[in-house]
Amino acid sequence: MKFSHHIIIGQTLTDLQGKLDSILAAHPQQQVVFKRYFLPDESLRQQFPAEKGAVSYIIQPVLCEGSVALWLVLCEGAAVRYQGCETLLEGEGIRLIITASLTCPEGTSEQQTRSIFSAYAALLEARGLTLEGNCVRTWLFCDDIDHQYAGLVKARREFFAACGLTPQTHFIASTGIAGRPAGAGTPEGAYSLVSANEGVPAPAAARAAETAPAAARAAETAPAAEHTAIVQMDALAMEGAFTQRYLYARTHLSPTYDYGVTFERGVRIDAGGHHATLISGTASIDHKGNILHEGDVTAQTRRMWENVEALLDEAGDAWSDVRMMLVYLRNREDAALVKPLFDERFPDTPKVFLHAPVCRPGWLVEMECIASA
Repeated sequence: MKFSHHIIIGQTLTDLQGKLDSILAAHPQQQVVFKRYFLPDESLRQQFPAEKGAVSYIIQPVLCEGSVALWLVLCEGAAVRYQGCETLLEGEGIRLIITASLTCPEGTSEQQTRSIFSAYAALLEARGLTLEGNCVRTWLFCDDIDHQYAGLVKARREFFAACGLTPQTHFIASTGIAGRPAGAGTPEGAYSLVSANEGVPAPAAARAAETAPAAARAAETAPAAEHTAIVQMDALAMEGAFTQRYLYARTHLSPTYDYGVTFERGVRIDAGGHHATLISGTASIDHKGNILHEGDVTAQTRRMWENVEALLDEAGDAWSDVRMMLVYLRNREDAALVKPLFDERFPDTPKVFLHAPVCRPGWLVEMECIASA
């Protein structure tokens, strides 16, 4: 399988669609396997036609260059199938399952997160897979992150513990960032659950059989107008002949569990003679878990780069191997300082700057990226 990543930024939805059409026309041999739209508000979401497969919509306003953006992933050399909120790819002895826009329409952030993970585990178990053995990356978006993130963290930590994911085993590479779910609840795309009050389940086939039909019914019946989601998740899972190596960069970064969260800093995945390195959301932090350079977004950007570079180096990659970047800023006005730094150092790397507060108020900037070779 060969993947290509594209960041498309438009002044309007029509502008964005025109640029997307041009890219697809230039790559006729590649198939669309994932889309994530970054939107300024809820109203724009209503203008999108229904799409099948892994398509994510999140309210994270684009900074600097336009009003709407798209992270587009294309693939060549795989059999591709779209099923509900998922895109399934098969080739070279492996299978990828990309899942998008998992949400829950009710409850606190803690309850919604628990239900989302429960439904996702059910989707995997219906295929004979497990969260702990097959999920390699998650993206978690949380509305009003300064007040709602603690519930998300608690639910994830407890769910992971029930699945056997602990500091002694491993967690999952992830980004947890501010973002409001945008109009989920439609049959083609967002996957909305019925109830947030299911408790912390043990991952078991019986539980999967109980949960999956209910979630599927909700996806068919829940109208977008009734959607009140706080949390949304996208995820990537794999099965077959692949290996994972988790990245720590302990000279620069602390283990995440040192400050109560449960995700891996990054992961290198090897499969089919190729590899990809997935770097989780990374900010200006030291090896003891402290925020560095509070109040100075320029210094935080440079330290963030150091941390990401240490993770890439541990994976055997360099900045030249990076195929895409997402850059999150707490304060809109900081884009005028941060964008020129990125443009000077990474002029040719696809990237987008988004208004999305990081999970600690002291962090002004965070980034994630994907490298491959």
